Amino acid sequence: MKLAWRIVVLGALVALPACSGSNSAGGATRTVLTDFNYDEFATSYLGFFPRVVTVHPGDTIDFKQAWTGEPHTVTMGTLAEPIGKLIEPYANGSKPVPHEEPPEFADAFKDFPPFFGDNGSIMQSGAQPCYLETEKPPQADTPCTPTQQKQPPFNGRQTFYNSGFIPYEGNNGNHFTVRLAADIKPADYFYFCLIHGPPMGGYVRVKPAGTAIPSAGTTAHDARKELDAATKSVLAGRRSAMAAKEPGVDVGTGATVDIAGGLPISFPLEFYPATVHAKVGTKVTWSLGGDDHTVAFRVPKYGPQYLIDRAGRVSLNAEAYDARGGPGYPSNAPPRDGAPVNVDVGNYDGSHYLNSGKPAGAMYYSVTFTNPGTYRYACTIHPRMIGTVIVSG
Repeated sequence: MKLAWRIVVLGALVALPACSGSNSAGGATRTVLTDFNYDEFATSYLGFFPRVVTVHPGDTIDFKQAWTGEPHTVTMGTLAEPIGKLIEPYANGSKPVPHEEPPEFADAFKDFPPFFGDNGSIMQSGAQPCYLETEKPPQADTPCTPTQQKQPPFNGRQTFYNSGFIPYEGNNGNHFTVRLAADIKPADYFYFCLIHGPPMGGYVRVKPAGTAIPSAGTTAHDARKELDAATKSVLAGRRSAMAAKEPGVDVGTGATVDIAGGLPISFPLEFYPATVHAKVGTKVTWSLGGDDHTVAFRVPKYGPQYLIDRAGRVSLNAEAYDARGGPGYPSNAPPRDGAPVNVDVGNYDGSHYLNSGKPAGAMYYSVTFTNPGTYRYACTIHPRMIGTVIVSG
């Protein structure tokens, strides 16, 4: 899970809160927000809100995904419980959050299927739905059987209970619904996103039938409070990113985050500045610091990072990831953590689709505009991440 822990530098940990009191009838539904679209600017929140949702046996949980371009899963089961115990000291602040995956996590993850394979491929064992009573999930690039992909109520005893990639559209787009079994035992059940790792995790807290639990309104209020706290972090990161100016770079992406003293749970998805003014014949340069962003002009209809075919197989969307209409990150470039690679498109007249592609490492991407006009561009991975180049004669 090296990739998942790497994302922890963008994820936050929220301590496990106590239960508040309110009455709710059995068979109710509670909503957990999965990621969030901030209305004032584009961002992504690697979290579930509220982090702890309190329910009764027989209740339903609607994991409602806000599509920011970041894919997510809801993954739970008895295999996940040891991970919850390991992550909680980092969440409550009794242990400082490290940059790298702590060694004790390796053993806890040994029975989980990876979401990513070699060279950015998608492993179907983790990307497709799978619900196992006692078995361990397959490790190879093989999905669970059709029978194992039929979702049962969650009873707390299943070894592996995985939504797979939650699509952004379709019949079940942006929703993953979990019904709790009538015989589930009162306890806290840990779940997390298989893509972004255990820092993007939460708990289903099951209370005995008839006991007081937070109402749907209180649950929504708690989610909003946690989102407001997370937004303070993203605002600080956004200010620092907008103030930073790399020599020779016209537009930056993402935010530099100081993780000392804690981690933000959200990060901006923006180009800095959003609008650039240039003269005809002037080169404009973007800094793509190894983040999952692209720079693309005359973008076709938006498509997500991942696609699901009729057979249920999940794959990377080449239209979003690959360089088009010009050079992209070279295949013989240095390692991802090396010095930025310079990619110069040369002249561009605005007549065709141009996409930098997702860089495998840090990249400077330069375009020289030959015609005056307004050039709108976007990140083909994150749909709200847009910018403008205004070229004058």
